[in-house]
Amino acid sequence: MRESTSRPECPERGSTCASCQAHCKCEYDKNREECDNNVQCFQIASLENQACIGNCLTDNQTREVEVVDTDSKEKVISIIQFPYKSATRLDTLEEMRAERKAGISLENLPITIEMNGVSVTAGNDEWTSDKARDHRSKIRRAASNTFMERLERLRPILGARGELGTVCRFLIALILNHEACRGPVTFEPAKPDCQFDASFRYGCSEAQKRKVAAAKSGGKVLTTY
Repeated sequence: MRESTSRPECPERGSTCASCQAHCKCEYDKNREECDNNVQCFQIASLENQACIGNCLTDNQTREVEVVDTDSKEKVISIIQFPYKSATRLDTLEEMRAERKAGISLENLPITIEMNGVSVTAGNDEWTSDKARDHRSKIRRAASNTFMERLERLRPILGARGELGTVCRFLIALILNHEACRGPVTFEPAKPDCQFDASFRYGCSEAQKRKVAAAKSGGKVLTTY
């Protein structure tokens, strides 16, 4: 018989999307511990976690982007406040579609930048105008020189598309004196190359070679092999 133990209390959902998601993760971890290798239990816990996170997004109607220095523990957060009032993900999507059809622009959403506890909130148009100089100055004074240098080094990487591009547009580009994150680094899909792998002493197995050859003859793109 499995010995029962008292479950530690999870943090409150809080008033921000980040605190809400921290609550969801804690509950998810506790539920998984109680599953005792039961696959069906794991699946239920995962579904409940997805629902919990979805509720965080719709309850707060915000999007948060955070960069943390794991050495100094300094962090900077960008919080975008959306104007939607719906309580479910599906209703929020309907609101978004309706606004697109009506030609309503979301380009000037209020964005809050918080650096080590110091925060400034302004519309996106203000963050990209001359008024942003005062905002940047206030935010940058709250950070160490080392942290600002490390944020600067992120620029070439954050010029990519997808989630990295979001970090650039709604965080890095607003606190650094640059319009956008530009750099020489790009992300492009690469074809499997067993000869290249072998040059690093990680040659393909026979099974991998067959998989690569089959994909090549079939015109398929492999992301893993």
